[in-house]
Amino acid sequence: MANRQKTFDALCEMHGIGVVAVSTAATAGFDTGGGYTEGKLVIDVTAVSTLSSLDQFEILLQGSPTSTFTTWDTLTTLHLGWMYSAIADRMGGDPGTVVRSSTATYPGPTTLPVRFVIPFCNDYAGTVYRWLRMYTCMGTPSTGINYYAFLTV
Repeated sequence: MANRQKTFDALCEMHGIGVVAVSTAATAGFDTGGGYTEGKLVIDVTAVSTLSSLDQFEILLQGSPTSTFTTWDTLTTLHLGWMYSAIADRMGGDPGTVVRSSTATYPGPTTLPVRFVIPFCNDYAGTVYRWLRMYTCMGTPSTGINYYAFLTV
């Protein structure tokens, strides 16, 4: 993993270490300054529910024109867990038919910690969003998920 290291700036931290056990938005947003921004969202998952074959998680990077996030769009999403029924529901499919990984327990205890590096930009359908935040979405997990997230180039 040494060749996959990313530059870290504390000002670009999006989510600190801590167990997330319910769906929740980050308490603070990141101000891009208003211009077009692109880079990488780095998510380091350090712990995940012991029932990762049944629990599902979405970690979303959202953009908004204001720091209050009264309106927002999801810029990118990381799906974790084997199946994500809520996505199937939103897409009109049968719950349990959207398979996100061929390994039922991914990421499980044997694969942790694991790093995901996801490209992003703050332009969504022609709208450039000034503010960015993380949102963690889940059902009712047995324990939750612990991850650290930051933006980098």
